[in-house]
Amino acid sequence: MGKTRFKASDVYANGFGIIDENGAETKAFDDAKSVVQVMAITVPNAATGNVDTELEQDLKVIDAYLVVTGTNGSNANTIQLRNGTTNALTDAMSTNGKSANDIVRADELVPARQAFEAGDTLRIVRTRAGGENSCVVYVHYIAQ
Repeated sequence: MGKTRFKASDVYANGFGIIDENGAETKAFDDAKSVVQVMAITVPNAATGNVDTELEQDLKVIDAYLVVTGTNGSNANTIQLRNGTTNALTDAMSTNGKSANDIVRADELVPARQAFEAGDTLRIVRTRAGGENSCVVYVHYIAQ
C-alpha cells in the first residue's frame, strides 16, 4: 500500500479529505471533529477586564498562545484563559517586556478544564498594570 497524504488544496465545504498517492480521495470527513481548528480572539488595549466569547459548539481546547499587537514595555500585564468566569484554563501569560509581533505561549493547560459545551463562556482575563496590552489570542481546539 502506498503512502496516504493530506493535501491542503483538498478542502471541501463539508470538511477535509485524505488523498492517496494517485490523488484519489480515500477518506472524507463529514464534520470537523477530526481536525484541529483555531479561533482568533482580538483583545483590545484597555483597562483590566474580560473579553468573553460564547461558544456555539462543544469543544476541547488543546493549546493557546497570543501574539502581541502593541508595545507593552516593562509593565506587568498578563492574559489568562478561563473556562467560564472563574476556572483558570491556562496560566497567566505575561506580556512584560514584549513588543508587537512577539509570541507568548501558555505554559500550563489544566486538563480538567479543557472541555467546553455549546453555550459555555471562554473568558480572556486581561490584567493591565500599565503600557499597552493589546493582542490576538489563538485558541487551538477539537470539536467534540
